[in-house]
Amino acid sequence: MTAPAVYVPDVAQLLELLPLIESKRLKRLPVVNDNGLIGMLRRADILRAIREEPKANCRSAAAGFTAKSFRELASGREALERRQREKARQANEEARKKLIEELAQRRLSDRDWAEMVGGARSAAAAGLKEYVLLRFPSQLCRDGGRAINAPDRSWPDSLRGETRDVFAAGGTNWNREVSVSRRRLSAFPTGFPATRALVLIWGV
Repeated sequence: MTAPAVYVPDVAQLLELLPLIESKRLKRLPVVNDNGLIGMLRRADILRAIREEPKANCRSAAAGFTAKSFRELASGREALERRQREKARQANEEARKKLIEELAQRRLSDRDWAEMVGGARSAAAAGLKEYVLLRFPSQLCRDGGRAINAPDRSWPDSLRGETRDVFAAGGTNWNREVSVSRRRLSAFPTGFPATRALVLIWGV
């Protein structure tokens, strides 16, 4: 500890701090205002600010730096990072909305249905008792997945796009010979937190 305590006001000029930290051999310098201690300036930060200025303009440029300005620079950086995070969040949200719209408009093609049925047959031939036909985010459902989560027997009515076509493709066979269930998965490939799957089950 340095006795008596050494500190500077938040309006102190950088040039005023240099001789103080040199003469007292200080590594940190408390900064205060009328309300008390508001922060600490490190010796390394002060010296770095001087080194980054051209030598010819060092004295005039340094005169414009105060303890308050350092804190404002740090606060400005934090504010910039917050804006960048919010911008990224909004971009991700827009991308998700666009994907949901695309999935809602997508229809089941004959080729895709044939591949699903073929995959199920291969799974059965391998001794398995079920096969995942299609994965989809819960947000694709008309009710955001509430009927599926309940569960509600009318949950198939909440399906949209290709998922609805897949469920309808089997007609009444889903109830007579095989069944289609909904299952919660860890995540949709594009990052949706709540993902569901239509699972064809024949081993019950």
